[in-house]
Amino acid sequence: MFNPHGFPSDERSNPYPDLIDDWKVQLVRRRARQLGFRLHELDDALEELILPILQFRFDPDRSHGASEKTALCALIDHQLKALVRKQARYRKHVKALRQSRTPLKRCRKHVLPSTADFSSPGERMEFAELLAPLSSEQHQVCLALIDGHSIAQIAESLGCSWHRINRIIDQVRHHLRQQGVRGVQP
Repeated sequence: MFNPHGFPSDERSNPYPDLIDDWKVQLVRRRARQLGFRLHELDDALEELILPILQFRFDPDRSHGASEKTALCALIDHQLKALVRKQARYRKHVKALRQSRTPLKRCRKHVLPSTADFSSPGERMEFAELLAPLSSEQHQVCLALIDGHSIAQIAESLGCSWHRINRIIDQVRHHLRQQGVRGVQP
């Protein structure tokens, strides 16, 4: 089914059917694809654009002969390009953080013992036995923390987010508390 603006109407593809016309959603997706957005980024782009589109009011007297679709395309393009610039700034910031090896500010400090905290080789061996039942990923994170790496560095080396590393640390803390290790913060 086509609407008067020439875009196919697909109600399943419009997450805001009560707020915005289907042809406008299709227009956003088409313009985003033309600007290089990947398929998995289209819903996020639409989410960013929903308010400006809802605030948009077409005025034929002020449009200098442009159609509503043309005026809306200009608005969408402007908003999408601003979103691309914002993403580029974010990637640049993340790259700078990685290069400086500065841990992300939102990361919590870990509370696993460092190598200096073991007063004897026996304590180190006992700690290694506590870590033995952990998964390979949990074990890697523990060793990296003990070696003094930041959460951001560990996330980069394992190819995952710092959120994932924090979840793994929480799992390890839970395991250590279950084993009766005192001094492990929740």
